[in-house]
Amino acid sequence: PNIGGIGWELAEAMNGISIPDRINYGNTKYFGAVARANRSVSIIYRDPQLGKDASQVRKTMEEMSEKLKIPIYLQVKFDLLVHSGSDSSNTTTKIYWDPPPTKYKVTWMVRNEDFFFLRWGGSDFIKRHIANNGFDWVAGYVTGSEGLIPALEYAEQKKYQTWNFMFERQWLFYMQWGRLLYDPNTSSDVFAQKFASKYGTTLDVASTMLQAIDQVGTVPLSIVRFVESQSDFTLHSEAFIAHSKFITIDTLIASPTLDPLLQNIQKFVDGDSPGNAQTPDLFALEVEKNCSSGLALLNKVRSSLPASAHLEVADIDSWVALGRYFSSKINGGIALAKYRKNGDKDEKTKAVNYLTQALDQWQNLVNATESHLRVGINLLDLGARGTGPNENKKYAWSDQIELVKKDIQTAQTA
Repeated sequence: PNIGGIGWELAEAMNGISIPDRINYGNTKYFGAVARANRSVSIIYRDPQLGKDASQVRKTMEEMSEKLKIPIYLQVKFDLLVHSGSDSSNTTTKIYWDPPPTKYKVTWMVRNEDFFFLRWGGSDFIKRHIANNGFDWVAGYVTGSEGLIPALEYAEQKKYQTWNFMFERQWLFYMQWGRLLYDPNTSSDVFAQKFASKYGTTLDVASTMLQAIDQVGTVPLSIVRFVESQSDFTLHSEAFIAHSKFITIDTLIASPTLDPLLQNIQKFVDGDSPGNAQTPDLFALEVEKNCSSGLALLNKVRSSLPASAHLEVADIDSWVALGRYFSSKINGGIALAKYRKNGDKDEKTKAVNYLTQALDQWQNLVNATESHLRVGINLLDLGARGTGPNENKKYAWSDQIELVKKDIQTAQTA
């Protein structure tokens, strides 16, 4: 009897039911129940992703808000996808906020499906995300994952585990999102003080570490922006897999970019005008610069860090290795695509060299991750889309070595 709110969705498991019937069901069952309660109950109305028919949902919310005098929050997937790699909304469901609503507010669902096991922070990204998308008609955010329940820890080697739950591993992720959503002007000192308290460092060392984490935190977001994905379980950047498979050199060359402000490799090589999009060679350079900057910051304080912070260090090293692998692979893909187009053997040699460098970086990634993570971690993204995630699939970076080597063979035999 004291329930404060109720939420529902009229999309999943409702295929075959007409849109008017779905909306009527929600009006009768849920709005009807709220009306009978005869008191204020908050509503979370999850966007049923109806495209142009969203106007019917908007009309319903406005009518019910006026009739029942209750707060209604429309929950919308950011970009109609589930990745947190973009900081500017490209969602096609603009009917909900054009014109700006006055009878309800929107809450963004910004999921993280891209890093579960490597620790992450990104205060600059979060602040920019909020600044770009915190309109007057936005009430807040919902963050989290579809492919991970951060309950009992199952990825860390037990000898290093001093916590019980997965969410404790990502303490900075949750703290930065929570504090910055509450107050986007929260000082970086707040997070530095927490780091210093948690690991017993000076405030200066903690501040430097957080700058390093911020720099390398761009790596998974860069992969998300560059590689096409669709919905849950179609991309996991820390594992470098898309659609349940390792992202090969051929996949990387052909893949459309998720971010329209990035040009993909094949179009770049074909001579298509990038317009206002960044070309892949410059993007690869940007990724490398972020990694170099993050590593330089880490190396400034590495020797002064206590043993208690070694897991944070290992994960910075992991992001650097993955980012450099990604950057080398983009450059290798450009060279390989150029060789295929014009037969220039110098480009073939470049491709082999870049992909050999990528192999070295992947080995660094294996060394850094396996220094503290278990070998073979359950990863739902390995399940085939359409058949449901496969809980028995296990992921290890070392298991991908032969696929990384195969990219080199692809270039050698081109």
